[in-house]
Amino acid sequence: MAANFWDPSEGLQGIFDIWSFRHLESVVASGVGGGSLIYANVMLRKDEHWFVRDQGPAGGYESWPVTREDLEPWYDRAEKMMGATGNPYPYTDRTAKTQAMRRAASRLGMDWFRPPLAIAFAGDGKRPGEPIPDSADNIHGVARLSCRLCGECDIGCNDGAKNSLDFTYLTAAVRAGAQLQDRSEVKEILPIDGGYEVRYVRHHADNEGIRRGTGVPPKTVLRCRTLVLGAGTFGSTFLLLRNRKAFPGLSPALGTRFCGNGDLLGFVLDSPDKLNASYGPVITSTMRVPDELDGGTGRGYYIQDGGYPGFVDWLVEAATLTGPAKRAARFAVRTDASSPADRRPARSATSWPHWSDRASRLPARCRCWAWAAMSRMADCGWRTDIWSWTGVTRAPGSISRPCRRR
Repeated sequence: MAANFWDPSEGLQGIFDIWSFRHLESVVASGVGGGSLIYANVMLRKDEHWFVRDQGPAGGYESWPVTREDLEPWYDRAEKMMGATGNPYPYTDRTAKTQAMRRAASRLGMDWFRPPLAIAFAGDGKRPGEPIPDSADNIHGVARLSCRLCGECDIGCNDGAKNSLDFTYLTAAVRAGAQLQDRSEVKEILPIDGGYEVRYVRHHADNEGIRRGTGVPPKTVLRCRTLVLGAGTFGSTFLLLRNRKAFPGLSPALGTRFCGNGDLLGFVLDSPDKLNASYGPVITSTMRVPDELDGGTGRGYYIQDGGYPGFVDWLVEAATLTGPAKRAARFAVRTDASSPADRRPARSATSWPHWSDRASRLPARCRCWAWAAMSRMADCGWRTDIWSWTGVTRAPGSISRPCRRR
């Protein structure tokens, strides 16, 4: 896992890119597909009852000059492109955490529903994890598998079951003539006569594991008539701040008034039910807590089940055991992780137990179940966050002086 982080100066070219600031910590994705590689696949439209003009704390923030009605056709297009249209979680009867959410919502008198998920599920009569027909026509040239219900959505799906941007928008862009270049890090952007100049470095795969300053590789120069910055919330802001001398007209507000994405994480322990949080996608269902605008009190929000990869079950188990049992568990995990692939039986329903099958035999106290509750923020966007892990939830932060980017 340690090699899966992005820090080329330390020889790391993994997917997880950590940004660290004075009041904010965040994990985003560094890869072809961006944050879609590690988000939880949920595509909720902003609730129309909560899509209102909103005034924040002292000083206030004016909402965007758009309405929910203005965005409807764009929601439609994005859902269709991402494969989320009419695509809620189809295996409610298979996953205990989904059933538990439904029962809890019923007892609490709350609305419960299955949100649209940008995941390729197996069709009727097919088993999870089967090949998706005619799915190799993508930028990777690799056939995809349907969702295996393995809980690995937030660490990167290795089966291509997520309808992430590399399989959707970026593949469509390449078909239309676009050129993609991975392992490239933009360092400078400059205005020139008739356009812009971009200077970037290439991080070649051969350099993985080799510590070297990111200023060492030679810079490649690219010139263009039109430049669109699409490096994400942090990346685009960072590039503009780093090159602000070349753009004297930039506002002094650039890099200020940042906050977390509004998520709060909670954990359910000692549940009387077997929840098996590692079986199924990370999020499968949603409870809606009403806002004061539609019968509730305070701000409305959603409560969603939150799963995790199967190996987390083993980590939790090892952490709660003592003595010989703990040593045996560690030995079992090391043995399984280090076994050569050719010594393992083929993974199937009969010959290689799924992580969830093993997890079902863990004590109930070890099967943690996480709920992620999303507060109603004053933004107008999708519920397609990238799971920013923040030290504060609503307090504004500033990225005018980033401290861990090289």
